[in-house]
Amino acid sequence: ERSRGLGDVYKRQDKNYKKVFHSGETRRIGNDNVEISIKGGSARIGHGVNILQRPFIKEVAEKKNVCFEISPVSNVFLAFLDDPRKSHAFTLFNMGVPISLNSDDPGKFNNEDSTFDYWLTVISSDWSLKQLKLVALYSIHHAICSEGQKEAMLKSFDKKWNDWIEKFVK
Repeated sequence: ERSRGLGDVYKRQDKNYKKVFHSGETRRIGNDNVEISIKGGSARIGHGVNILQRPFIKEVAEKKNVCFEISPVSNVFLAFLDDPRKSHAFTLFNMGVPISLNSDDPGKFNNEDSTFDYWLTVISSDWSLKQLKLVALYSIHHAICSEGQKEAMLKSFDKKWNDWIEKFVK
């Protein structure tokens, strides 16, 4: 079934207005709402659970510089995954698709940050520290904010990252 009711949002051409859609939050084969959201100008896609059923989307997402928000805790809680080791995050990352790890519906799940999502990802797959850092950087580069804010976040992240790494090197 095709997504409906977003026509006005898709048509909006305001360059200062970034669109972020939850799409592909289904296991139904043939669901095309990720494709519709990307064509509609979404800067980020929340979930994208079914994107691996539509591999041609990778090229479309790449051309439009779309980031996929992966929500491991939510995907398990909502039964999109019966095992967090089956997450599409590692596959998308290895395909070169920008991803971020996010909490989903923080008020509903009483989860105000993405710490548990990172933890679940780390214990569920064979992520290296370098890969996790790149995921964090994707999150900043694809943040919905001004370039100045992104620069400030990158500077803060670099300092905190370097301080944290320094603790282990000594």
